[in-house]
Amino acid sequence: MAEEQVMEGQTGEAEGGEGKQIDPAVIARARENGWAPKDQWRGDPARWMDADVFVETGEKLLPFLKKDRDRFAAEAQALKQETATLKAALAEQAEAINALREFNGEAQKTAIKQALKDLREQKAQYQEEGNWKSANLVEEQIEELKEKLPGAAPAAKKEVQAPAPAPAAVDPVFQQWQADNAGWLADRTKRDFANGIAAVVQGQNPGLTGRPFLDKITAEVEKYFGGPPPVAKSDGASLAPNRGGKDRSFAALPADAKKACDDLERKLVGPGKAYKDQAAWRKQYLANYDWE
Repeated sequence: MAEEQVMEGQTGEAEGGEGKQIDPAVIARARENGWAPKDQWRGDPARWMDADVFVETGEKLLPFLKKDRDRFAAEAQALKQETATLKAALAEQAEAINALREFNGEAQKTAIKQALKDLREQKAQYQEEGNWKSANLVEEQIEELKEKLPGAAPAAKKEVQAPAPAPAAVDPVFQQWQADNAGWLADRTKRDFANGIAAVVQGQNPGLTGRPFLDKITAEVEKYFGGPPPVAKSDGASLAPNRGGKDRSFAALPADAKKACDDLERKLVGPGKAYKDQAAWRKQYLANYDWE
């Protein structure tokens, strides 16, 4: 037994330090944390220390290392949380932007459709009056607005044609009138106007026939082409008439329109979004809703 103790002491001296006995458990603990006997040390010889000193130094440093580790872990967690919050905010903002684009696109489409409806009614009125020049100008506005509809392809220009007069036998009076008025009859616009106004003149003067009837048409042509200026063009939004007098409140909306408004409200209303509150959002929605 005594011999075994001596051997253990010798082993402790050889492994744990120079000229002193060190508990083998301390040596084992030092080895677990990276310590090596002096003859196996690969670092700076001046930095080598006995196993017990190595363990004691590590125990002194451990609280500081643990404190730094906990601080770094807390900072990393805070940064992770901040990143997650930022990602969520960006995703919500992107959703709101997409919803706003969708709403604006629908509002523009609604305004253009209403403007087209009003222009077609105006064009029909001009055609009924035989005002083909103004009807053609309105047709140009219609084509321009149709091209502004989302996804619309450019359309070829279309000219409104006056109804062709009924075929008739050759009349020498008519031939003479044509010869006398060959100057303005060569102008297609004036000729089309004459074709249209003929029915109006006939309706207003049922007993007027022959050359007096034809001369009346000439007089109307001359009167008209010195008349009012062309219809002014518009951007479409201002063409919709005032359609007041009816209930245009949120309560008057159909159920599907109310649902669409509420669905968009969740994306567009609130702090940092397009509309600060429900009242502002509903006011805009009602202003752009197609009540027809």
